[in-house]
Amino acid sequence: MTQAISGYFIRLFIGGFAVFCVMAVVGKGGVSEAVRLCCACFMIILILTPGISAGDILSQLSTESENARLQLEDRVSEGTRAAYDEINRAAEEYVSGLIFTGEKVGEVKLKYETDDKGGYVPVSAKVSGQNLDRENVKKTLTDATGISEENIIFEG
Repeated sequence: MTQAISGYFIRLFIGGFAVFCVMAVVGKGGVSEAVRLCCACFMIILILTPGISAGDILSQLSTESENARLQLEDRVSEGTRAAYDEINRAAEEYVSGLIFTGEKVGEVKLKYETDDKGGYVPVSAKVSGQNLDRENVKKTLTDATGISEENIIFEG
């Protein structure tokens, strides 16, 4: 509060000094009346408008920079998620190509998480299809993705 009041008085002091300098330069004559009117209006505006202190400006800049940082982090997170979803789709297609050869038909859905460093880690798989050699499918999935056998679920 005291900072705002001191900022207000400093602004009035600087404005008054500027008006004094302008009035001294203009001197007397026909133009001086118009300049005096402008200076009076300027001082009235300074008196009636609340001042913005340097602390307020820094606070606003800090808030805006924090908002920009949060937005940037959100955009990076969204982009990372989209990239990992694309990687996951490609991994599902690759693993499906390994498992469903010949006349075998089915689908593999992988679930993934991110590790501590933000890397893609497949954690579980759901396999749907008929007449599958489950042991062979488990071995193929484990070798291709690193998913443990207990995290491989068969449907259908």
